[in-house]
Amino acid sequence: MVCDNEIAAYVGGWGFVAEAVEVIAAVMGGSRNFLDQRHTVRYLRAGEVLYTHLAERRPPLRIASSE
Repeated sequence: MVCDNEIAAYVGGWGFVAEAVEVIAAVMGGSRNFLDQRHTVRYLRAGEVLYTHLAERRPPLRIASSE
């Protein structure tokens, strides 16, 4: 459920979902390589990358108590 929430939050900002679904269907039915798709390259170059809290590998910051 946590992954679903992360994905749903990100997908809400996509303006290109219909095109992305077509690309996913084409790639999964063929080469299975997203990096050779113009759609993928265009959005990666534009900075369209998902960074989630789940992907964060650093330990959370611990704030020292003042007591």
